[in-house]
Amino acid sequence: MNILILCPSISGSGGLQRVVINWANYFISNHKITIGTLEHKTKNYYKIDEKINVEYLGKCRYKPYQIFSGLLRKLSLNGKIKISYAKKEKIFYPTYRLNAYYNYICSGKYNIVIAIGMDMSIILSMLKSKLPDTIMVGWEHNTFDAYFEEKGRYSYGLKEIVQNSLSTLDKLIVLTKYDEKQYKEIIKAPVFTISNPLSFLTDKVSDITNHKLLFVGRLDIKSKGIDILLRIVSIVLSEFNNWELIIVGDGERKKIKTMIAKMGLDKQVKMVGEIKNTSKYYISSSILLSTSRWEGFGLVITEAMECGLPVVAFDNLGPSEIITNGKDGFLIPRYNEQEFAEKLILLMENINLRETMSKAAIKKAQLYYPDKIYKRWSEILQI
Repeated sequence: MNILILCPSISGSGGLQRVVINWANYFISNHKITIGTLEHKTKNYYKIDEKINVEYLGKCRYKPYQIFSGLLRKLSLNGKIKISYAKKEKIFYPTYRLNAYYNYICSGKYNIVIAIGMDMSIILSMLKSKLPDTIMVGWEHNTFDAYFEEKGRYSYGLKEIVQNSLSTLDKLIVLTKYDEKQYKEIIKAPVFTISNPLSFLTDKVSDITNHKLLFVGRLDIKSKGIDILLRIVSIVLSEFNNWELIIVGDGERKKIKTMIAKMGLDKQVKMVGEIKNTSKYYISSSILLSTSRWEGFGLVITEAMECGLPVVAFDNLGPSEIITNGKDGFLIPRYNEQEFAEKLILLMENINLRETMSKAAIKKAQLYYPDKIYKRWSEILQI
């Protein structure tokens, strides 16, 4: 099969980039794979197999210099103005973008095209009638609710376009059963749930005796709830001065450092930056914390479980499909900071509970072994 993956960005260190690159690296052994990206960078954080062709889609980019359209687009995403369906289509999906994608896909004679994210999925759906023999697949990495309810982000205000376009896709892949149900209610395309696979497997696991709490993820204060994280640990660490929080990731580092200093947490909260080998931090810690306001899946949760860490997370869609509450971790009602702190303290105080949950977490991680996940991809795409 000749497969094209359309991905907005592949150079970053986020979970999306890791999952997409690992997918391509796995399937390149039996198929021809091209990654088309809107990002013009020569270096990637994650290693891409040299047999994979990576191409820059400069002509497909949205043109911000079209000032009036760009302003309307921004105001629409922020919910500050209401625009008719027809005008939204022209503003968000102008003819030059659709033609650029059409010409690019035609030039490669692809059997399957996989679009990463809602924007590119919509574009594929709009081109399906012109490319009837090409299997068009949308692959969503965020939650249904986040796409349409977060002002200023993702696909806010575009639900009507999604309803009228995505039905033409051959398949839509989502990360949770909840999202599958939501999409099935508004589109006619076949929708399938495929979890993200583990990005690594390890024989070494944490003995969960170290007095270390861990946060791993993109340092986006709002989406990852880092403001909430710091408020929770300020409650906990004031009682447990022999414990510390390790923050792994990059993003809004300066703002977070300022927040840490203002809260007087400098001595017990350490930021180690962006790390490729995150497994060593999982293995040297005892509990993973996930305070995301929304989470499409939660790759770091399954990674932590693979390393034997119990997880305390808000009851978001991704974490709720991974964690069995009270068995391999705790799910906390959104955004109950006091209950989060109480469950965290319970784990910190009770080594026996941590050991029990650690064993259950390791067992749960087996559900996300790459071979199992990729087998499902093979079945659904028939490749």
